[in-house]
Amino acid sequence: MNKVESDDRLVKTRKSLDKYDNALFLKAIQETCQLILPFIVLYVFSYAILNFPVASFRHLITEGRFSNIGYIIRFANNMFCDYVGIVAVISLTFCFAHGIKVQPYRNVMMILTAVCVYCILVHNYNPAIKDIPSFGISYIFTALISSYITGLFFKIAHRKFNGTIRLKYKKKALSRSFSIAFNDMPIVLILISISFLISELCMYFGDGYNLQGLIVMGLGRLVVYLYNLNDLLGALAYSILCIFFWFIGMNGEAMMPHETVIPSVKNAVYVIANTNISHTHIVTDQFIHNYVFLGGAGCGLALSVAILIKSKSNLHRSFGTFNLPFTAMGIADIIHYTIPVIFNFVLFIPFFIIPIINTLIAYLSIYLGFVPMDKCSLFCTTPIFFNAYKSTGSFSAVILQVIILIIDIIIYIQFIEKLNNQKYVEFRIRIEQLIAYIKANDVKNINLIELDGPLGDTSRILLSELATEVMKKKNLTPEAYKATGEHLYMVYHPQCDDSGEYVCSEALLRWEHPILGLVFPPLIIELARSGGILHELESVILDETCRSISNIEKLSDISPKISANIVSASLAHPDFLHMIMKYTRKYHIQNENLWIEMNEQDMMHIDDAVKQKLSFLRKRGHKFIIDDFGAEGTSIVYAGSGLFDGLKIDGSLIKNMFNDKDSYELVKSIANMGVKLNLLLLSEFVETEEEMEALKEMYINLFQGYFYSKTLKYDELIDFMLKEKEKN
Repeated sequence: MNKVESDDRLVKTRKSLDKYDNALFLKAIQETCQLILPFIVLYVFSYAILNFPVASFRHLITEGRFSNIGYIIRFANNMFCDYVGIVAVISLTFCFAHGIKVQPYRNVMMILTAVCVYCILVHNYNPAIKDIPSFGISYIFTALISSYITGLFFKIAHRKFNGTIRLKYKKKALSRSFSIAFNDMPIVLILISISFLISELCMYFGDGYNLQGLIVMGLGRLVVYLYNLNDLLGALAYSILCIFFWFIGMNGEAMMPHETVIPSVKNAVYVIANTNISHTHIVTDQFIHNYVFLGGAGCGLALSVAILIKSKSNLHRSFGTFNLPFTAMGIADIIHYTIPVIFNFVLFIPFFIIPIINTLIAYLSIYLGFVPMDKCSLFCTTPIFFNAYKSTGSFSAVILQVIILIIDIIIYIQFIEKLNNQKYVEFRIRIEQLIAYIKANDVKNINLIELDGPLGDTSRILLSELATEVMKKKNLTPEAYKATGEHLYMVYHPQCDDSGEYVCSEALLRWEHPILGLVFPPLIIELARSGGILHELESVILDETCRSISNIEKLSDISPKISANIVSASLAHPDFLHMIMKYTRKYHIQNENLWIEMNEQDMMHIDDAVKQKLSFLRKRGHKFIIDDFGAEGTSIVYAGSGLFDGLKIDGSLIKNMFNDKDSYELVKSIANMGVKLNLLLLSEFVETEEEMEALKEMYINLFQGYFYSKTLKYDELIDFMLKEKEKN
C-alpha cells in the first residue's frame, strides 16, 4: 500500500470516527477543560510555590518577610480547591447548552438548574468528612454528572414535550425571560426533585455520605483490601483508578487521595502490624511519587519530553516546553488539559500502561534489593531525581528513575507518532472542508477565525502557526530561517514569449506545513486576512521577491523581471508605498523589474486612494497586471482605465478553450480588447502546443504553464533561465 492509499484509508477511518469524537458528551468535557485552563494554571503555579521543597523559602512566604504575598498565593490556591467544582459545572453546562443549540436565556436556566442539582448532590450530613470542600476539586465528578444530566434532560424534555407544555410569548404581556422561566419550571422542579431523592437515598443507605462519597469510599475500600492482601495489587489498583479519573477529566489524586488508601512511609509499619502480613510493604506514598507517577499522573515528564522529540505540532511542542519544569516537580495537571490527554484515545494506551509498567519495574527492583526502600516522605512537589535520593539516601534510586523515565519516553514516542498521524488526518479533513467553504462563499465578507465548530478551530490553529512562520521569516536571516526548515517560501512560474524565450516569472507563496504538507494558497491569504497579518505576510512576499531579483541580477545579465501577487487590502494599507520603496532600495533593484499582480475580484474593492497609489507606482516604473481576467467579468471597466499595464487571462478559460465555444470566443474578445488598448497580454495554464499556437494567433504576448515549465524553486529558476539563454 503506497502513502496516498494509506492516507486515504486513514481519512476514511477518521471520518467514520467523527460522529463518535463529536459526541455531545465528549465534546462538552473537552471544551470545558479548555475553558477552565486559566484556573488550572493558577492552581498549579500557586501549589508549586506553596509546596516548594525548600524550608527557608516556605518560611519566607508564610511567616517571614513576604508573608503578605504568601497569603495572596494561598488564597488563590484555596479558591481553586474550594470552588473549582462550581466553575466546572457552569462551564460544562454552558458547553452542553451550546452543543444542543438552546436559545438565549434558556442556557442561563440550564446553568442555574445544574448548579442547584450540583449543590444538592454534594451536600453532606456526615460530620466525619467535614474537611472535604463541598465545591472543590474533589467534586469535579459530581459536577460532570450534574451538568450532563441537566443538559440531557433539557434536550429530551424540549424535544418531546416543548409543544405540550408551552406558554406563548406575548410581546405586550410577558417578558421573554419570564416566558422561558415559566415554560422551564416543570423541568427544573423534576430535576431538583430527582436530585433530592438521590441525595436522600445515598445519605440513608450510605451512613451520611453523598453520591460521590459513596463511590469514592467503595473504590477506596477496594484498594485498601487489595493492598492488605498484597501491596503490589493495591498499588496497581490505585494507579489504574487514578489514571481512569484523569482520563475522563478529573483530578485522579483528588478523587482517590493516596493518603486514605496508600499509607505514608511512617504509617506502613502500622498497616503491617494490623494485617498480620509477614513481609515488609514496599509501596508507600513516596513510592507512588518516586516511581509510579514519575513527573505527575501518567508520567507527565516522559510525555513532555516525547512531545519535544517527536511531535510535529508547534503548538504541542510549546506546551511540552512550558510543562517541563512543572512535570519535573511532579505536576502534570496542565499538560493533561493542553495536549490534551483527556478523552484522547490515541494516548489512552500509554497513559494507562506506563504507570503499571513503572509500578512493576520499581517494585521488582526494590523487592530484589537493587534499590532500598523509602525512609521518609517528602513534599509531592520535590523535583525528580532529588526526591529519590532524599527519600532513600541512595543513588541507585536515582538510576532507577532514569531507567523508568527512558522506558516511558520510548513508549510515549511511539504514540506521539500516532498522534501526529491522527492530527494529519484530522487536518486533511478540516482543510478540505475549509477549502470547499472558501470556494462556496465570498470569504472577504467572512472572518474565518470567527467561525464556530471544527472549521473555526482549524482556522485559529492554522493562523497561529502561520503567524509564527511569518514572524520567523521576517526576523531571521535567510540562512538561519532555512536551518529551521524553511516552511514558508516562494516558488516561481516562468513566463515566456511567443518564441519560447524567458521573459519574467510570477512569484507564488508556498507554505509547507510540517503535518499537512503544502497548504492551499488562497487559504493562506484568507487566514492572513482574517487574522490581521496580511500586511506582514505580503511584506515577506515582497522582501523575498526583491531579494530574488537582486540575486539574479548578480548571477547573470538576464533581466530578472518578477511579478508578486498583492490584494487590494494591502494596497489600501497606509504603509504599502513605504514597503515597496523600502525593499527596492534595500536590494538596489530597478523598479521596472518588480511587477505587481492583482486578482480580478479585488478590482471591486479599490477606491480613489488606491488608484492614486497605483498611478504613483506606475510612474516609478512598476507594472500592474490584472490577474485571472475574465473569470468574474467585473473589471472590464478597469482594463481601459490607464491604471494597469497588462491582463492575465484566466486559466479556466484557456483550459476550456477547445471544449467550449463560449470560452474560446471570450478569450478572443479579451485578446482583441487588449491589443486595441495596447496592453500586455499574458495567458496562464498553457499546457499543449495546440493551445500555445491558438493563443499566438490572438497576439498574446506571454505564456505561462506546464508547456514551458512547472513552478520552480529559486535554484531551479536560475538553472532554467541559464538553459533558456543558451538555447536562444
